[in-house]
Amino acid sequence: PVRAAGAPVETVELSSKSMQETTAQAPAEGTVTVTPATGGGPCDRPYEARSVIGNPNPDRTVTYGWRLQRWSESSRGWRTYLSGGSGFTGERQIVEWQPRIVDNPGLYRVTLSVPGRPAAHSARFRVSC
Repeated sequence: PVRAAGAPVETVELSSKSMQETTAQAPAEGTVTVTPATGGGPCDRPYEARSVIGNPNPDRTVTYGWRLQRWSESSRGWRTYLSGGSGFTGERQIVEWQPRIVDNPGLYRVTLSVPGRPAAHSARFRVSC
């Protein structure tokens, strides 16, 4: 389009930084990241788990399951504390889950399971009140 003489010029500011932040927030496929979410109190801790899942058959639904696991000293193993799941159709997607730990300090990790693939585990994190 041609701008008429004397017409105001509209300035549009573009920023690649916001795109880089969005890209940086997406973990590598097969990796689970866990970060504290805002809100909650000293013994009410929300978290955000994120990962990326690729779908080898984009025309079909891929399902996945989340587990928040707590370390048990008595059994010397990980026990499921919370779980959830979902699915999507498409080539690749960033998936998120927001578990909340209330009044239960301990050592935790988040596991993401996709049928036919090895489970992906987050780094362990400690919750204290």
